[in-house]
Amino acid sequence: MLELHPTCNLPLEDKERLRVEGLYTIDPVDRANFFGLGRDDFERVLDPMWLRRFHRCICHFKTEMSPYGGATAFVIVPSAKSHVLINNSPAANRVPVTLADGDEIVLAQKSDGTQLKYVVVKRDRHPTMDATIVIIELDYRSECLVLQRCLFDASKLKVLPRPIHLRVHFATTASFQSWCRGLQVLHFSGHGNDQCVYFEDGSGVAVPVTPHQVAALLPSPMTLQLVFVARFYETLAQGYSVQAAFDRAKNLVAAVPNTRNPTDVAEKFQLLPPNCDHDAAVLFPPLEMDAPLNSTDMTTEWTQLSFTALDRSSSSSGSTDSTPSLYDLFPNKLHHVRAGFGYRNVDMRHLVRAIQTHPVVTVTGPEGIGKTQLALATAWFLDLRHPQRDSVRVCLLGGVLDRVLHDTAASCSPLDQVWARHVAGIASALGTTLLPELWPSVIILDGCDVLHTHCVLREYVQDFVWELLGRQPLLRVVLTVRTPLMWTHGGGCTMPLGPLAMTDAAKLLQKSLNRPFTAADYQALELAIPPASSMSSDAMATWVQTSRVVQATRGIPSQVLALVDRLKFHESTQTTHP
Repeated sequence: MLELHPTCNLPLEDKERLRVEGLYTIDPVDRANFFGLGRDDFERVLDPMWLRRFHRCICHFKTEMSPYGGATAFVIVPSAKSHVLINNSPAANRVPVTLADGDEIVLAQKSDGTQLKYVVVKRDRHPTMDATIVIIELDYRSECLVLQRCLFDASKLKVLPRPIHLRVHFATTASFQSWCRGLQVLHFSGHGNDQCVYFEDGSGVAVPVTPHQVAALLPSPMTLQLVFVARFYETLAQGYSVQAAFDRAKNLVAAVPNTRNPTDVAEKFQLLPPNCDHDAAVLFPPLEMDAPLNSTDMTTEWTQLSFTALDRSSSSSGSTDSTPSLYDLFPNKLHHVRAGFGYRNVDMRHLVRAIQTHPVVTVTGPEGIGKTQLALATAWFLDLRHPQRDSVRVCLLGGVLDRVLHDTAASCSPLDQVWARHVAGIASALGTTLLPELWPSVIILDGCDVLHTHCVLREYVQDFVWELLGRQPLLRVVLTVRTPLMWTHGGGCTMPLGPLAMTDAAKLLQKSLNRPFTAADYQALELAIPPASSMSSDAMATWVQTSRVVQATRGIPSQVLALVDRLKFHESTQTTHP
């Protein structure tokens, strides 16, 4: 198969469009083992001026098959007048060339060095991954709820000798082995890639891991449970019914060599509910969620015992949403991220790396740029991936400092005494009054702008931060402020946060509006109605970003959200006064 080369220097937007058009990874199996690439294939991806230099047909690819149906060779045939490079050497036109794994193919290039470059990979090799390409977040909240429901329903049909505990973790190659130790059943959530699953590295970047690598990470050899589960799901995927898949899995367990009484072992597997029809084929049917599981019906034995505990105190009473919110499913002491936050994946990755390498990180940027929301989103990201609960704490320091100044003026008390009272409350809320080994790993102090105008308070906060770092060297502190602070002990790392790209700003507008654009919206945006009646979200964002009104937001998230409010207000007034 062909994949976009990791060193391909196309703009990020072009790479994403290649992915949307199915040209990021090209599998000849999906194209009847014969396909061509030319100008029309890249019409909706690349710059039109560059496309003028493309030939109608650049090259053809074909897979030569053996009489038994297996692939024997992957061949490229460059077209006449094309300028294809194979391993940096010009390819002869109309001359077939057999490609090998790792061969590099340049289909076109600009005078400035920009290349449309692919690499040949074997079918059984996991795909290469560009760290800047966003992988869609899995709906692990719904999946966790489904697993809980299955276990709860099964408990009504069969009495188990011991409680079953459900744990949800974000897998990294470093943590996977320790987390899965002692598990009886391991359930993966994936992106539908049949060659690999994606783990995370330390900074949240997706790392493809093949099945044999997963097996190598397991702490024990394959057990009979894994033998059964593997055959059961393989048979289901071939279109067999649940009953047939269950019977085949049992037969395989009964035939496993070097097992004492294999037939008796196979009979330990049970298909629930008993005496019911299981003859339907379920080849990945659409998930139909009914009413949410009532937390009052769940005993503690079905509660997740890890940091993802679903306790009753955190459940939103009366909610009718079948998918619980992130904050209900994973309760902690963090503030909620504002609805609509997004398009900061690369910034979040940079912030995570800065936190890992610097004891103090200061996020700077103008008002409304999204410093607080980025800090909160990063806090959730880190907290969900830490083995211990509440490993990240957030303090809205700006409000505390305002109260300190107000209490000082109202009581005529010395500033140091008022600060001493408030800093004790801050330490208690952050969990730093406990033993240092019980402290959170990351502390976020939000809204530190007042420290620019009050040097005494700045010294107090600085001494507080450095005292914490002195007692716990592994602690990390993040501050949000408009401009960098002048620390006498050194300011650590400063991360300036810029505005969104206009395409991302247009996507944020669409996401926050949460409905299709109307004729009134186009009028308010001073934008013509697009000629196509149906457009993809990327195409619509490209169209909307040309609006003078959208351009006036300059990509600042707060101004984009203010524009959303204006459009919604305009809609409500039209509804009230037709």
